[in-house]
Amino acid sequence: MTVTTRARVGTALSGVVTILLLVDAVVHIANIAVVRTAMAELGYRDDVAPILGAIELCCIGLYLWRRTELLGAVVLTGYLGGAVAANVRIDKPLISTILFPVYVAAAAWVGLYLRNRNVRSMVNDMVTRPTAPASSAVSRRGVAT
Repeated sequence: MTVTTRARVGTALSGVVTILLLVDAVVHIANIAVVRTAMAELGYRDDVAPILGAIELCCIGLYLWRRTELLGAVVLTGYLGGAVAANVRIDKPLISTILFPVYVAAAAWVGLYLRNRNVRSMVNDMVTRPTAPASSAVSRRGVAT
C-alpha cells in the first residue's frame, strides 16, 4: 500500500468513525425520546444523556485535532469501554450490541494507525522489539543479575 493510499484509507476510516460518533453525541445532547428510553433501560437518569454527549464531543475533538489525536484515541477507547460495561450490565446481545463499541474503537485505532506514521512506528517498535537476554535480567530488588 502506498503512503498516499494508506493515508487516504486511514482518513476515510477515521471519518466514518467520526461521523458515527458525532451523530451519537448530537442525539445524546438533544436527548430525544429514543435516547431517554435507552438511558432508562440502562438505569441512568434522563439528564445524564446530554452530559455523556458533551463528553463524547470532547473525545471526538481530541481525536480529530492532530496534536492530540493519540490522546483522543485513548480517551475515546475509554468512553466506548463504558458503553460496553453498561450493555453488559443489562445483558444485551453480545455480537450486535455489547461489542459494537469495540468495533468502533478498533476502527478508530486502525484509522489512526494508517494515517499517523508516529503511531505506526510506535506499534512496529512494540511488535519487533527484541527481548532482553537472560543475563541482563534485573532482580526484584532492582539489582542486575
